[in-house]
Amino acid sequence: MDQSNAVRDGFLAAGVFTAIIFVSLLVPFAGLILLFFIPVPFAVYTHKYGWQTASIAALFTLIILSLVIGLLAPAFMLLFGAAGIAMGELYRRGEGAFGAYAGTALSVILGIVFTYAGTMALTDTDPVQSFQMMMEDSVEQTEGLLGIDENVDAGDEVMAFVDDVQVIVPALIVLFGAAIAFIMQIAASWYIRRSGSHIPRFPPFREWSFPKSFIWYYLLALILSFINMSEGQEGTLNTISANLMPVMEAGMIIQGLAFMFFFFHLKKVTVVLPLLITGAAFVFPFLLPIIRILGIIDLGFDLRTRLKSQN
Repeated sequence: MDQSNAVRDGFLAAGVFTAIIFVSLLVPFAGLILLFFIPVPFAVYTHKYGWQTASIAALFTLIILSLVIGLLAPAFMLLFGAAGIAMGELYRRGEGAFGAYAGTALSVILGIVFTYAGTMALTDTDPVQSFQMMMEDSVEQTEGLLGIDENVDAGDEVMAFVDDVQVIVPALIVLFGAAIAFIMQIAASWYIRRSGSHIPRFPPFREWSFPKSFIWYYLLALILSFINMSEGQEGTLNTISANLMPVMEAGMIIQGLAFMFFFFHLKKVTVVLPLLITGAAFVFPFLLPIIRILGIIDLGFDLRTRLKSQN
């Protein structure tokens, strides 16, 4: 490895990383898009020089960031710098797209956890409780603007969700971290390929499928959920069940959507139709349980293999 090139590219990665963060903070709307590109400089640098050299560059970047944005610097490094290094190193080692994604998602989730814990330790405030208070005030103001009588519980469902947020924080962190890591990886892998490197791509969505064992985990979570309801939804069991079920259900929804894309591809139907159904499912949530059941049937009865053999 040419040390002079490593140093030069390290300065470049640090500068680009810092610049993207700086622009994201100054221009909030642009920041919503740039957010997913923040890990790219370190993903590219790590893929080329390895995690040890990248860690030195990250430490230098942390010092520069601390001078620019102060206490926010560690949070950005934990959330984005570490994710870029993890992604780049896994691609460097020849991991497939899903292997690299698993490492990136784990890095982002841990980054959120450490940032959350650090925020509570340094500011003596709980971000979740602050969010709950903000939502409660928002619901009350909305009811006041609409002239809704205080005795009419029009915002009961919203308030019930707000009250439950404290319980399902782990599930929200996992789901949010997994989603943001996926978009980060798409952005970073696109740029790495543009730079001339060949890294594995995700297979077509219609080919995605969880391992067969996933259905047993889902059934276990479902049983725990039934037991929790019978026990009055309190205590440790409630916390475990309330966090496990959303994650398992999200997985089954992905399985069901992938099967739907597979089915329409098998029948040679344009991809526009499953895309429209997917969009409709998130606009009209009552469709999501149907898609989830489709995923359960696909995984439990190996529906794709059966359809292929019949075709």
